[in-house]
Amino acid sequence: MKKIPLYVALARTIAWTPPEGYVGEREKRLKGLIDELPSGSGWDCGTKLDEERTRVGVNADCERIVLFGSFHHMNDGGMYDGWTDHEIHVKPSLRWGFEMRVTGRDRNDIKDYLHDLFHEALSLPVWEYDYATHGGFVVEDREGEPIEVVWSTNEGAWVWEVFGYEPQAVRLYGTSGR
Repeated sequence: MKKIPLYVALARTIAWTPPEGYVGEREKRLKGLIDELPSGSGWDCGTKLDEERTRVGVNADCERIVLFGSFHHMNDGGMYDGWTDHEIHVKPSLRWGFEMRVTGRDRNDIKDYLHDLFHEALSLPVWEYDYATHGGFVVEDREGEPIEVVWSTNEGAWVWEVFGYEPQAVRLYGTSGR
């Protein structure tokens, strides 16, 4: 089990077509990832995903994630005095991991701030198992690190005997274990 950058988890989740019976799981995972992106401190309405313009997956002509939101500006007197709308375009890069472009009006050099803010957020490591696209259970080892246990049968009780863990696990979709 390893950690992956949030932008990778987001791309994998966007491209994921869940199996029958787990359709709501994709939306739940997307919401969880989007909730990790900036919200507040001027970016008051949070971050949203533009699924219409986002292209991820095998059939994508040019892979990109398009996020958007608005920044609430303040004047020198500390009073709110308007909004600027922005899009954050994220594209994979072999050289840099990902490239990012911030669109919108550059009032008060806000685009540099938003670039730094989103670059940091999209680079945050998340556990890969949280966004896995296969079945299994995740248990923690004695140091608290997650271990994913995957099997293809309906019998999962042996996992507890083999690995010696208490039967506490986070259930991923697609399995019927225990």
